[in-house]
Amino acid sequence: MTPNGLHNSPYFSASAFAGNPWLIDLEALGEHGLLEGYTPGPVHDARVPFAALGDTKLPLLLAAAVTFLGMPNHPWWPAFRAFRASEPWLDYTAHFFALKEALAGAPWWRWEPGLRERWPAAVARSRVALAHRIEVWEALLFFFEMQWRALKTYANGKGIRILGDLPIYVHHDSADVWRYADQFRLGDGGRMIVQSGVPPDYFSATASSGEIRSTTGVAWRWMGSPGGSRVCAAASV
Repeated sequence: MTPNGLHNSPYFSASAFAGNPWLIDLEALGEHGLLEGYTPGPVHDARVPFAALGDTKLPLLLAAAVTFLGMPNHPWWPAFRAFRASEPWLDYTAHFFALKEALAGAPWWRWEPGLRERWPAAVARSRVALAHRIEVWEALLFFFEMQWRALKTYANGKGIRILGDLPIYVHHDSADVWRYADQFRLGDGGRMIVQSGVPPDYFSATASSGEIRSTTGVAWRWMGSPGGSRVCAAASV
C-alpha cells in the first residue's frame, strides 16, 4: 500500500510508511467539500495508467489538501491533528516529499551536503522555507490514512482480516533511508555499499539470472537497539 516508485512498483517506494496516494478516493474528497466541481470521468479500461497519474490525479489530491488546510472548521481537523501527533514518520516523510518537489526530483544523495547529511541547521532552514508544502503533503497522506482505516474497520467488522508483506528492504531514494541512514549499509555521501536482490529462480527460464534491486542493505545489528523500531512500526499497520 506504499507509494509506487521505480517502474511503478511499491517495492521501490519513497516511504515504508506512507500510503499510496493513487488509492485515495477522489469522489469521497469531493463529497466532503474538498474538490468542488469534481466529476469522475467514464472508465473505458480497467488498467491503471500509472505513468499519467502524476499529471492527472496528483494535482487534484494536492488541490484538495490545500483546500482542506484552508478550512479550519472542517470536521476532519480533529482526526488530522491526532494523525500528526501519533505518526512519527509523517514529519520527515512530508518534508522529504516537499524537498523532492523543490529539487526537481533529484535523489537525496545528490542534494547539497547539509540536506544530504541532515545537518540540523540546514534541515531547519528547509523546514521553514517549505513549511506550507510540508503541511500540504501531511494533509494528503492523512486522506489516505483516514480512508484506509475506515476500509479496514469495515472489513474487520465483517470478519475479514487483511494480510500483506512488510517493506523490510527499503528503496535507496526514500524518506526512511534519508532520515535513518545509520540503519542502512551506506558509504560516503549516502551511496549504497550493499544492494539487495532476488536469487536465481531455477524453475523459470526467464528469471534464471536473478535480479538486482535498488533497495539498500539493512544494518541489522542496529535493529536490536531501542531506536531500531522501523520493522516493528511497519507491523502495526
